[in-house]
Amino acid sequence: MTRLADTLRALHAAITGAAPVESASGLVVDGGVPARDRLGVYAYAYTARIADVLVHDHPKLDALVGSLRPWVPAYLRAHPPAHPSLREVGAPLARWLAAQGEPAHVVDLAALERARLEAFDGGADITPLARADVAARAPEDFPGLRLRLVPSARVVTMTSNADELWDALEDERPAPAPAAAPGRAVVVWRRDVTVVHRTLEADEAGVVSRLVDGLTFAAACEALADHPAPEARAVELLLRWLDAALLAGD
Repeated sequence: MTRLADTLRALHAAITGAAPVESASGLVVDGGVPARDRLGVYAYAYTARIADVLVHDHPKLDALVGSLRPWVPAYLRAHPPAHPSLREVGAPLARWLAAQGEPAHVVDLAALERARLEAFDGGADITPLARADVAARAPEDFPGLRLRLVPSARVVTMTSNADELWDALEDERPAPAPAAAPGRAVVVWRRDVTVVHRTLEADEAGVVSRLVDGLTFAAACEALADHPAPEARAVELLLRWLDAALLAGD
């Protein structure tokens, strides 16, 4: 068993680039084709297949930078797959790009596309809270009305206009120049079978980020205390979220 484990480790290292392909040549029968070439097929397929997944999951980022593929070998050395599903292979991509010193808009765009992927799988099998559900409540129950985001929702905090870049690429129009946008927040969620996202207004962002864990309507009003009319603003936002199917029902 120990010998088998050592063999598998050596083969894995050669295929994934953790060791030179030649290091495992003794494990492969020549058969008329050099062992290095035989192993090279698997080594190439390993990187190419994962590159396909990353491009598929980050199409706007791939278009923006020209191609993600040249980054893949270094990315995989830093973050080799640790999950049976290839869906998870891109989870650390935004963090890795930041560590490489890539511009903020590149990092933010990676994070946004990852959030959109997660939102698609994030549980759309619930009935969102609707206006009729809220209207049926007695006025005295409003302060304690519990508000929380649907399970698919993700809030992405940015420092750039990556959301505008995504929109431009999606609409096939010229992208704006990358620009700093400290504190920008985007909410991503699944509506029926479609993933959507929206850039939040500054005061709205402070409330929506707290809706992940749930927030009462009274607490939402308190969070908007700096607004000239916090209660009216809270009602305005509540109606906006209800119409967007962004809030979870009981």
